[in-house]
Amino acid sequence: MGLFFNFSSYWWIIIAIIYLPYIVLFVQRKSYKKSSEVKVQIFMASVSLFFTIAIEYIGISYNLWTYVPTNWPIILWVAYFGSGLLAYQLTKKLEEMTKNKESS
Repeated sequence: MGLFFNFSSYWWIIIAIIYLPYIVLFVQRKSYKKSSEVKVQIFMASVSLFFTIAIEYIGISYNLWTYVPTNWPIILWVAYFGSGLLAYQLTKKLEEMTKNKESS
């Protein structure tokens, strides 16, 4: 099993769909001003990356799906990490919106 670095340019569309909303929420929520929150985001994204790579490994090992010629595209890992970041921001945004509704 090798690593695959030659991927379609269409992957950048997927990366943009994940990271652009993350960046918008990151700036809008002013997350960059809270160093402890940035650390939590990195931790959550790393956990997301770990679990998705574990799922990929299990899926490939049990022939649930394959990558031809049995290579994992590295771009998937970038997408998985970004998905963890975006999930964190969306969760915090929903939490803020719910808290604001309850206090009004």
